[in-house]
Amino acid sequence: MLVGLTGQIGSGKSTVLKIFKELGAITVSADQLAHEALEQPAIKQAILSAAGNDLLDRDGAINREALAEVIFASEDKRKRVEEIIHPYVFRQIEKVAKRYSAMPDKIIVAEIPLLFESGYQDQVDLTITVTCPEEKIFERIAARGMTLSQFEARARCQLSQSDKAARADYCIDNCGSLEELREKVEKVWKSLLQQKRDDSSHQS
Repeated sequence: MLVGLTGQIGSGKSTVLKIFKELGAITVSADQLAHEALEQPAIKQAILSAAGNDLLDRDGAINREALAEVIFASEDKRKRVEEIIHPYVFRQIEKVAKRYSAMPDKIIVAEIPLLFESGYQDQVDLTITVTCPEEKIFERIAARGMTLSQFEARARCQLSQSDKAARADYCIDNCGSLEELREKVEKVWKSLLQQKRDDSSHQS
């Protein structure tokens, strides 16, 4: 079973992914895969051609912060870069899903920020959205050193929290403590395990 996990930036989806891993899920991060993609020579060259050659650090790697500034300032460049990176990311997720497809007890949870925006929800079995009060989101992004304008530029490229929640099979509201969040994730995990068992019994 492949589960897509999404949520707005600062909602706590990475924390939710970590809890799922502790509970026994195979976990994948699209953000980490996107970072890997930037290191692939062909992808790196394509991004430089699409977004500009002045994005390199002194060591010759693409500066992710500089890239973010460019793509969130230009919808055209953002879409071109996404068209370069997304195929790599989704291929890697599919490789993980295929690797564990023969293991009936395995559940893969893939954290995909643009799950619905990219249309990738059609490639997963179930979807989960993490929501969070805006004031908590603002606190988190400030702690990361992100300005409100930088956050708003990123948020404009995504569906709203309410839209993501409405489209998801499960919604985890990250409005309280870490302990409360863990309880909510555990509840969803039990439901996923039950659904996995039900699917296995129907197939046997």
